[in-house]
Amino acid sequence: MSILELIQAAEQKAEAKRLAANEQVKNDLETTRIKSEEEAKTMHSQALASLKKLEAKFEQEIATKTKAIDQEALVQDDAMIKKAKKQFKAATDYVLKRVIIK
Repeated sequence: MSILELIQAAEQKAEAKRLAANEQVKNDLETTRIKSEEEAKTMHSQALASLKKLEAKFEQEIATKTKAIDQEALVQDDAMIKKAKKQFKAATDYVLKRVIIK
């Protein structure tokens, strides 16, 4: 083989290796992209599940606190009604005295 043929053969081998390396890089990039997308989907699903759990927890806490606040409001309303009933006669007498005196 002449030197020119040896150089051409070496260039062909180098080109073949370069093409193979490029193909390997493309395959590796595609594999990485697919794995990344799968991981992203998994993370997204986990985040949604966590969000749903938090929403359920907060809804339960809100319901519990709302019930407690409503109960306290009822107790306070009952106390005001009792106080108003106790003072009703005195209040009516006071108003009537003011009206009659004038």
